[in-house]
Amino acid sequence: HDLLNGLDEYVAAVDRLYGKAESLDDFCRKVQFINYDSYRAMFESWNSVMWADGSGVLLWMSHPAWPSVEWQTYSWDYETFGSYYGSQKACEPVHIQMNLDDHDVVILNTTTSPLSNVTVSFACYDLAGKKLVTKAEKGININANSRKEIFKAELGEMKGVYIVRLLLSDSKGGILSRNDYLMRGQGTENFFAVSELGKASLKARKLAPSKDGKLCFEISNKSKVSAMNLKFN
Repeated sequence: HDLLNGLDEYVAAVDRLYGKAESLDDFCRKVQFINYDSYRAMFESWNSVMWADGSGVLLWMSHPAWPSVEWQTYSWDYETFGSYYGSQKACEPVHIQMNLDDHDVVILNTTTSPLSNVTVSFACYDLAGKKLVTKAEKGININANSRKEIFKAELGEMKGVYIVRLLLSDSKGGILSRNDYLMRGQGTENFFAVSELGKASLKARKLAPSKDGKLCFEISNKSKVSAMNLKFN
């Protein structure tokens, strides 16, 4: 696919949305934004009609047999693509999402257990991390294997490039699902502002192992710019 068709359009999308790459590393970083967003959007569009008139999603192909920056969800070299994480996010058993066509905020519960007394929180942030808009709804119940529209995200007054964060939390405040969207406001045609962000300063702290033996780390960003599209090896 890379050489036969699609490559020119793929490179053009990077140039149009994030700016022409200055190096191979810069290109690979920018395409992961596109990979994450596009694969998440495929599965979330299916989510939006689940149990109605959408029966599934077919991906062609899951991975190529050669080095590539497109058409794959995992790779031969263990450098996992944004497409894998976008698919993983959209396919959470308990999931919060914003439909991109109508901005409805929706809960998906694909488990066999109902959810009770959960809270949906919606917030918009600028790229410096300043909270611009918030909204929340509490006391929500949702049946097992069901979809529920909660409210419409009001984005009409937003300008520039900004981040939408959705949180679904239980009655004790524990996070069940978190979902972030990089969005463009009125009159903004690209995400060039992301490439213009300064370098964030991150700190990592090792936590106690989880009950199932997994190593746990806490990552904090104390700088004045958002850290985006991170991957930890």
